[in-house]
Amino acid sequence: MAERKGFWKSVAGAFVEFEEPKRAASAGPASIDDTLASTEALLAELGGKGAPSRPPSTSAPHAAPSAPPPPRAPSSASPSSGTAPLAEDAPLSELYQKAGVPTVAHTAEQMLAILDGLAALPPEAARVAIKAMDDADDRWTVSDVLTDARLKTDVLVGHVNQLASHAQAAAEAATHEAAEVDRMLAEAEAEIQKQIAALQAELDQFRADAAARRAEIDQRLAEARDGAARDSGRVQAEIARLGRISTFLGPMLPPPTPR
Repeated sequence: MAERKGFWKSVAGAFVEFEEPKRAASAGPASIDDTLASTEALLAELGGKGAPSRPPSTSAPHAAPSAPPPPRAPSSASPSSGTAPLAEDAPLSELYQKAGVPTVAHTAEQMLAILDGLAALPPEAARVAIKAMDDADDRWTVSDVLTDARLKTDVLVGHVNQLASHAQAAAEAATHEAAEVDRMLAEAEAEIQKQIAALQAELDQFRADAAARRAEIDQRLAEARDGAARDSGRVQAEIARLGRISTFLGPMLPPPTPR
């Protein structure tokens, strides 16, 4: 019990120590680096008086953790003509600027870096340290940081909703375009099949006409051959008949005179 009282006495003493620089405002407000250094000293003192110990930091404050990139919209071989391409991986600072998030002296990202540095402390001790930093610096308050975090969260939630709307619009446009492609394909197939059927009918008619023409030609040839054979027989019979005269009367002629 005595150790717990000593711990809170040290915390109260820390508030007094942080009040002194606040009163000496003529030298200007303390910077974040100075405040962090003072907080490290306070944490070291608290660690030696009952609070969980933590080695003093000799490095600069951690950089603000980078937020994960926004999820990529589903990609395809070619972007859908129904939706404009989405600019991916836009810096979060641009999103905040476009949304009109005001600039503050102590941002939510800086507070995240401080929380990372105080991660080894119990939550209540970390809150005490942050309250001491707030009291030591007139440029910001805990309320300012909370407002900055809320505004930026609202911007990011709106951006996520915009990404979802963009993906939904792309899906609807792709469905519409796919249906249009299927319709055009069906119409083309029907028209081509119709033309194929017409050409097939035309080919069948041409074949039928050609067969009839061939039959007609064959018939004419047969008729010509038959007619020539008949007439040739008739003429040949007449030639044989006329030859009888030469055969019968030939011996009656005087022999020819030799020259």
